Amino acid sequence: MSLGEKKEAKPPPIGKKRGQWPKAPAPDAAVPAFRKPEEPAPPVLPAEEAPEPEVRRARYHYDYYPQANVYFDTVRHLYFYRTEGGWTMSVALPAVFQKELGARVRLEMTDDRPYVEHEKHREKYPPTDR
Repeated sequence: MSLGEKKEAKPPPIGKKRGQWPKAPAPDAAVPAFRKPEEPAPPVLPAEEAPEPEVRRARYHYDYYPQANVYFDTVRHLYFYRTEGGWTMSVALPAVFQKELGARVRLEMTDDRPYVEHEKHREKYPPTDR
C-alpha cells in the first residue's frame, strides 16, 4: 500500500457481537411487579380526609439596627434601609447610615423583605437615646 492509497471501509459484522443491544423479552414474558400480590394496596382517601402536606418556609436571618432603621441579610449580604422613596436594597450601606448604626438585634423571618414588619420591629425594639 502506498502513501496516497486509502483503505476500503468494511461494513460492521452482523450477528451477536460486542456492543449490540440485547433482545427484547417476549410479549408473554412475566413482568416483575412493584408490590407483591398478597399485599393490599394502600387506601385512597377522599380529598377532605387527606392530611395537609407539610409546608416548609424559607428562613431569612437579619441583623436589625433600630437606631438607624437598617436591616442586614446575613446570608445574602444585603442591606435594607429607608430612603425618601421607600425602602432600598443594596450590597453596600451609604456612609450616612454607617456612622450611627448602634446595637443590633438578630431576627429570623419567613419573608425576604424584612421591612414589611418594620412597624412591629420598631415597636418591639425602639431606638435607644443617642
